[in-house]
Amino acid sequence: MSADLTVRLDTVQLKSDDRTLVVQQSGQDVRIAGVSGPAGPTWAGKFGGFFHSSDQTLAAANTPQLMQLESSYGASGVELSNSQIVFPTPGTYVLTFVAQLSNLANQVEDAVFWLRLNGSDYANSATRCTCVARKSAGSASSQLVTITFVGTATAPNDAVAIWWLGTSTDVSLQSDPVSTSPAHPAVPSVIVSVSQVA
Repeated sequence: MSADLTVRLDTVQLKSDDRTLVVQQSGQDVRIAGVSGPAGPTWAGKFGGFFHSSDQTLAAANTPQLMQLESSYGASGVELSNSQIVFPTPGTYVLTFVAQLSNLANQVEDAVFWLRLNGSDYANSATRCTCVARKSAGSASSQLVTITFVGTATAPNDAVAIWWLGTSTDVSLQSDPVSTSPAHPAVPSVIVSVSQVA
């Protein structure tokens, strides 16, 4: 034997000290009224996508060099200026870059990548990559370098730049033109994306 029990509550009132939450049903509508909490963080979806469409070579071995960025896929609230990414609005951002690392030397070489914030090295941001020797004379080995950072811009117009060095001038960042056979878009030497997360 089974039975159905139906209970209808038109109004439920919850109280705790000086706060009251009222849940009311009127027909099919449910209304909730009460004291709201503090407003959470707000941002307007600030983002940027940037790239460099040609090769980047090193002027000298073991010498820091600015990674070049020249073009934008699109940006809102994040700017590109002299290969630096500028954050007009303080906040926490995630930055990811992908570089097409190449080694034409007939031996193993290293490359190091890191960030500079407002012209100063960003602590603990460096990554070392080991490049295998070339495939054959005139045919470089290549590999992707992908790095993600999360950091906070604390002042308007804080600027971040990516720097790098290599143990040989045979190490470079390579691009590829549009291909028709097989068909694929051009390959930039570096791609950077930035998004605000808080």
